[in-house]
Amino acid sequence: MNFVEITGGLGNQMFQYTFSKYLEKKSGQTSALYINFYEYVKDDPVLSKRKFELDLFNTHFISVKGTVNYRNLIYEPSFDEEADIILDFYKGYWQDKRYYESVSDIIQRDFSLKEKNISDRVKEKAEDIKNHESISLHIRRSDYLNPDNSSTFCSLSPLYYEKALDILTGECDREAKLYVFSDDPDFISGNFLFLRNYDHEIMPVGEAFEDMYLMSTSRHHIIANSTFSWWGAVLSGDTTGITVAPKAWYKDQPSPNLYFDSWIII
Repeated sequence: MNFVEITGGLGNQMFQYTFSKYLEKKSGQTSALYINFYEYVKDDPVLSKRKFELDLFNTHFISVKGTVNYRNLIYEPSFDEEADIILDFYKGYWQDKRYYESVSDIIQRDFSLKEKNISDRVKEKAEDIKNHESISLHIRRSDYLNPDNSSTFCSLSPLYYEKALDILTGECDREAKLYVFSDDPDFISGNFLFLRNYDHEIMPVGEAFEDMYLMSTSRHHIIANSTFSWWGAVLSGDTTGITVAPKAWYKDQPSPNLYFDSWIII
């Protein structure tokens, strides 16, 4: 058995879960999810409060806490795909499309929400989104404004979204409706004034898994430099949709290997 540490918010958890399935496929060994992070994060005044949410989906895993026995501690930069993957402990975010592509059929199945977790309100909104030439547009603020994140991630200006919309709506077969997802909807309504030129709806902040589910029901996607909206686009069942993504993800590092050939990068 191998162990994959699960940390962070929903988008990160999904990448780590995907990597665990990649390891299982490659090694033939079970991968357990190590979830101690969600025990100590509750009492840490510095860390963003996160919840373990993988069990809200039709996922299949073993989870463990506390002390575990392993052979090697493997950090992401030192991962060797050719080495024996037996009784190792893996730490990292594993944000790379090649892990997803290797097990995409499993992931698309596992990351469907359990029916009991889809409220009537969410079901009704999902039907509304599906019935339009819908564009999911994600603007992330809150935790991206703290010093650590703001020094790491590029800040996407309204110009990025305006340009993306101009490109995308030019490709649509009929008039599109925008569904704007953000953790700061009041800021969006007061500062992204160009949205008034489109039929749009600024979505209320829901639970992370609900917002991601609603994103995934949209036909087209304009994502932020965020794993959250990356998953919203990737889990969409509409293969005819268009996804626009920002060319710059980090300030001082190359963008991660997350862009698919069919995506429009600006």
